[in-house]
Amino acid sequence: MKKFLALVLAFVMLIGNVPHAFAQGGSNAWQMEIPNILDINEEYIKKNSDTLFSGENVIKDPVLKEAINASYKREATLPVTKEMLKHVITLSPEKCLPHNFGEDAHKCKSIKGMEYAENLQYVSLPYQPIEDLSPLANLTKIRYINITGNGKV
Repeated sequence: MKKFLALVLAFVMLIGNVPHAFAQGGSNAWQMEIPNILDINEEYIKKNSDTLFSGENVIKDPVLKEAINASYKREATLPVTKEMLKHVITLSPEKCLPHNFGEDAHKCKSIKGMEYAENLQYVSLPYQPIEDLSPLANLTKIRYINITGNGKV
């Protein structure tokens, strides 16, 4: 009986620490719930497209550029502007772009330009060969960073 109660107690303690790790509606129940990629909706984007999309490209990495443009439902090669980056709250190329973690062509190698993402809160860059995280250094709203399997930073 003591072994059974100890086992039940251990199970309850284990489960008590897990609820915050569950994703809502995702296929991977152990994934942290990450908010939307942008802090704006499609209506805002349509009304403010001239302001959002005018300006020079500040993202050179093609995978990162494609991921951010996908958030805005834009063609992958279009410029990503400072104004667009102000509305990015989640940086997660692997969430935006379906790919095989083994494919180097679909890995983000640089986050240069993300210094303009002043509202960025969640950064998820697992298994991405990024060598420089300094673009994130002055972003004060970041609450979560995942660089698991990076090996370069």
